[in-house]
Amino acid sequence: MHFSSSLAVAAAALPLAYGSVLAERATSGIATWYDGAVGACSFDGYTYPSGVYGTALGLNLWNTAAQCGACVSITNASGKKITAMIVDECPGGCAGKTFDLFPTAFSSLALPSAGEIPITWDYITCPITTPFKLRTKTGSSQWWFAIQVYNANQAITKLEVSADDGKTWKSCVRQTYNYWLLASGTGSATVQVRVTAKDGKVVVTKNVPTAEGQTVTAASNFV
Repeated sequence: MHFSSSLAVAAAALPLAYGSVLAERATSGIATWYDGAVGACSFDGYTYPSGVYGTALGLNLWNTAAQCGACVSITNASGKKITAMIVDECPGGCAGKTFDLFPTAFSSLALPSAGEIPITWDYITCPITTPFKLRTKTGSSQWWFAIQVYNANQAITKLEVSADDGKTWKSCVRQTYNYWLLASGTGSATVQVRVTAKDGKVVVTKNVPTAEGQTVTAASNFV
């Protein structure tokens, strides 16, 4: 964590109405701030949606990157709300803190000199209407397959691939660096990818290359 008094106040926060609340109950927590980074979710080159800030998540909630890409509504003691996307694991675990916010996110809730503040928070649907994207990792191939989901409007709970037009499916395993891995490979140059969101909705994308460095736009987002 890093504290300073020289940060400029960020743009106005996104109203909660832009993202419906998922089946979660408001939870108390503590927010701090740090310099911000691409982070453990490996969202290299990704531009966050308008009005959405970045945040790291505390180690007690990290769960092997399971919340990467999820959005949260964070409210300070005065009732001011912001929307933030989880893009990193809190450096050093944050010693029990809930969120380590990017500087602009924290300064929308409090003066940076405050260091840490009490908050309440909920998971919400990210304000994203465009389709999510799939990106294969460096080194990926039909013999060792690794793929990432980004720009999704919910956290992802499952990713499966099919090399036989959907007749059978193999489950990939989420890694701490937020790619889904099928170490045995797919045995095919292209596959179908079936992605399941936190609320159980499923999107299938066809003709996804297994070669490294490929980006494919999915059929839709989770609407």
